[in-house]
Amino acid sequence: MIMRIPVMLIITLLSTCSINAFAAADFSFTGGLVQEPCILDPNSSDIVIDFGSVINKFLYRYQRTAGISITLNLQGCDTSTSDKLSITFKATEDARQAGMMALDPSSTAKGIAIGVEEKGIFIPINKSVERIFHSGDNKMVFDLFLSANRESIKNNELHPGTINASATIELEYH
Repeated sequence: MIMRIPVMLIITLLSTCSINAFAAADFSFTGGLVQEPCILDPNSSDIVIDFGSVINKFLYRYQRTAGISITLNLQGCDTSTSDKLSITFKATEDARQAGMMALDPSSTAKGIAIGVEEKGIFIPINKSVERIFHSGDNKMVFDLFLSANRESIKNNELHPGTINASATIELEYH
């Protein structure tokens, strides 16, 4: 289907040209067929987290929210080629909280960042964590939480507003 659309467009263009004028188009295709041990469930590919309304007094008192879980579902894993996986949460790091995800510039909230953890263990963004998976389906659960930086708490500088951030989860098989 994708190839037919340009071809039909070229035919239409050629049929409207005079006999002395001629247009040509060259196509080049690249890509690669890879063998990965697992398939990422399509429901795990575009994840939206809604922290809802977080009261700033809560962050002044507890410094962070409870985690909201996300699940990566790896399906049909075949360990004959690999059983090791590196997972990296790629995002802009917050300048005031090392290893935490910075809010996008479109955010109006200030003094907070987003953290990632697995089973209560902090996972810094942009750093790989190694996991072993088994044959069949695998679930990997991570929690994301909001964290207020110490300086903002100390100086009473948490600023309410919208929270927007984005990250890419990179999976690399070994």
